[in-house]
Amino acid sequence: MQSKLIHSLSVAAAAATLVGLCVPAQAASLAGSSDLNSTGGFSFSDNTKVTFTFLQSQGEYLSNFGVYDASKNSLQTLISEVQASDNGSENDWQGTCGVSVVSCEVSYTFEAGVNYFLGLAANAATTVFSGTQYNNQLPFRFTNDSAADSTVLIAINDSYTGDSDYNDFTVSASASRVESVPEPGTLGALASVGALGLMGIRRRKRANT
Repeated sequence: MQSKLIHSLSVAAAAATLVGLCVPAQAASLAGSSDLNSTGGFSFSDNTKVTFTFLQSQGEYLSNFGVYDASKNSLQTLISEVQASDNGSENDWQGTCGVSVVSCEVSYTFEAGVNYFLGLAANAATTVFSGTQYNNQLPFRFTNDSAADSTVLIAINDSYTGDSDYNDFTVSASASRVESVPEPGTLGALASVGALGLMGIRRRKRANT
């Protein structure tokens, strides 16, 4: 698992192609109209639901992964560690679903045209953000295994400056467009049109008989 993860993270060129990611009908690119591996926030052209799934962590910090607004104010914490690792420093401070993280999957709906950042906050450490340089590098990396895979791997290097391993916190993310629901007034108008059409059909039937 770890060797596959590290191999995926080494494919930096794949990350730059996320905007053109091919996805099934009703799905959406996580990148929207943005390149997630460049500086700045990201946005979607449509309301988009993204499901985030915790994979593992390998950092000493107790971390919280979440969504932030354009000013980098927290909007919602998505995935939280209840303990920094499964068993102290064993396996390079490895944390897994069900032990270090209890709720491992959560969805968040991003509004169309709104600028967002993802962030990793940690106890007694600096919060790092997607699209924002920290210690002369971007702490978030976004990759996908193949052009046909709509799931994106998000690998994060926390604010500890002693390494650049991008395995401190890893999640996967998949996106789908949110279908718009007609306003109540629109639904009423549609019902009225349907009723009028039904009345017309009945009248024509009476005339024919």
